[in-house]
Amino acid sequence: MCSKEELYRALTEQNMVQAFTRSVANPFEVEVGGKFGLFNGMISGEFQQLAPHDTLVQRWRMKHWPEGHFSVVTIKLSQSSNCTTLTLSQTGVPSAEADRTKEGWKNYYWNSIRQTFGYAVNIF
Repeated sequence: MCSKEELYRALTEQNMVQAFTRSVANPFEVEVGGKFGLFNGMISGEFQQLAPHDTLVQRWRMKHWPEGHFSVVTIKLSQSSNCTTLTLSQTGVPSAEADRTKEGWKNYYWNSIRQTFGYAVNIF
C-alpha cells in the first residue's frame, strides 16, 4: 500500500514520473498553467488544478489526436486506514480513442507505477 501523499508525489515529481514512464518528462512544470510532455512527446498538456495530495486536473492529449484537441483528466486521491483509492475521470477523449486511452492509463501509468515503486493502489 502507499499513502495518497506518496501517490501524488509519483504523479507530480519529475524524477518519479521519469522513473515510471522510463522517459524524459519535458517540459514538466508542476504549477497551474504549467506544461508537461510525457513519453517522448506522445502525451502533452497543462496542469489546470493542483490540490496537493488530493486532486490533479490536467488538459491532456495524445500526439495523434486531431490538432488542438484536448481532454480533461481529473485524478482524485482518498485514503482510508488500509488503502489509497485513485479515481480518474477523463472527458473529451475522441470516441475512436476511448479504449486505447483507457488501456494506456492501465499499462503505462498504473501498472508501471506499481512495478516501479511497489505501490498497490485501488483504481476506480
